[in-house]
Amino acid sequence: MIRRLTKSEKENILSYWKTGKYTQRQLATMFLCGKGTIYRVCRGTQKGIEVEELPSYPPPPIGFPLSPLDFKRHKLSEITSDILKARSIGSVNTLVGLHKLQIALFEEVLTMEQKIIKLRIVKDD
Repeated sequence: MIRRLTKSEKENILSYWKTGKYTQRQLATMFLCGKGTIYRVCRGTQKGIEVEELPSYPPPPIGFPLSPLDFKRHKLSEITSDILKARSIGSVNTLVGLHKLQIALFEEVLTMEQKIIKLRIVKDD
């Protein structure tokens, strides 16, 4: 017989997971279910539990050529959105990589913007 988790159990699993003190294996043992079930609950894909909606950034228009700077700005906004989503579902393992990527991309955007400003100053002189 398959045991279904109640909405309350799913909410408890998610709140335990967000603390970062429990692994998915430990939660599966605590709630007498499989690791796959815990995985889906923690990712917000189980029915009966809602993960707060976060803003998503629309893709650039198809056929609209982006400059390298605009492309990197768009990717930076996507990464920021991914970080917010990862936080909302308690996916702490992915946050480190996303933050490193965000910082590196932010520095690239900043460097490109500074070069453009310098070129404009030189051009105006």
